[in-house]
Amino acid sequence: MGEADGATASHDEALAACAEEHLALVRCYRGSQPQRCHEAHVRFWTCYRTKRGWNDTHVARWTRWFGDAKKKKEDEDPST
Repeated sequence: MGEADGATASHDEALAACAEEHLALVRCYRGSQPQRCHEAHVRFWTCYRTKRGWNDTHVARWTRWFGDAKKKKEDEDPST
């Protein structure tokens, strides 16, 4: 499973893969004010989103979605 082959992890798999970052974030939240935990927040969510396959940009998702929709329409009706 990896980003290169387009595979994505489940929630539990992503959480397990990012356990160290998650623990650091939880410890930060418990030990200080939440606004002081920005770095830990960014590290955890970057890891989690990457493992889940969600770390691309909105433009990339939009392009893929519209590209896939157009391809599907062309497959159904080759005259377009």
